[in-house]
Amino acid sequence: RKINLVIISFPFNEIVEEVAKIYKDIAPELAQNGKEIAEMFSEESHRFEKALNQGIKELEKSEKIDAKIAFYIFESFGLPYEVIKEIADEKGQKINQEDFEQELKKHQKLSKGAAEHVFRGGLVDQSYQVTKYHTATHLLHQALRQVLGDRIRQEGSNITSERLRFDFNYDVKLTLEQIKKIEEIVNEKIKENLPVLCEVTDKEEAFKSGALGFFRTKYGDKVRVYTIGNPLTSKSSGPPFSREICGGPHVNSTGELGVFKIIKEDKVARGIRRIKAILSTP
Repeated sequence: RKINLVIISFPFNEIVEEVAKIYKDIAPELAQNGKEIAEMFSEESHRFEKALNQGIKELEKSEKIDAKIAFYIFESFGLPYEVIKEIADEKGQKINQEDFEQELKKHQKLSKGAAEHVFRGGLVDQSYQVTKYHTATHLLHQALRQVLGDRIRQEGSNITSERLRFDFNYDVKLTLEQIKKIEEIVNEKIKENLPVLCEVTDKEEAFKSGALGFFRTKYGDKVRVYTIGNPLTSKSSGPPFSREICGGPHVNSTGELGVFKIIKEDKVARGIRRIKAILSTP
């Protein structure tokens, strides 16, 4: 038995092209990166097909298929309930649908909590240590853009009191030299003890001022903009080091952060890299 996904007959690049036209005003990067996005869709569809077939193999070798096993296959491999039930029926096993739905409700409750966590900016809480790591992600983001280019953008983050995790768009593994340079930039800005300032402004005004923000559709009409370094109103020379739309919280100055160290850099999906980093006492 094998599942073959029904791949849409026209190329993914045509789909991306049409979507890019629809969202050209709010997401111009879709058109700029159309080929890469289409390739990612194609790769992910084949990966999903592989996961489905792996789920079937797991089911077929199971001696017992109850609601818990069925939900495990559903949640882990994406196999539809109808297919799971069909295989169970063939093996003379009966799945209690009410029990399956209870497992689904428990999972949805956990997922809701995780989603609320994501909308807090990936923060597990607002303790001082987590706040320091959150501020460090802004320094890391700008350092990545300086070393790898302005096309770098945040794709996600997760922050605990022990480390930060930062996802960004990039195609290849970072070299040791690049990692060292990124660390140097971040630590230099920490040593400079730059002020971290917050202002509330209109979303469009924030973008016009050069503030970074890659989750445009999630922002309200009013946004918080955090500036690290010289504020735009300062008479001091030079632009701020970092200026991003963000919900916070942040420390008052970068000197509070300590020493920044990247402990891991790897691939999490096509075109997406992940950095894990820690802060330590000088």
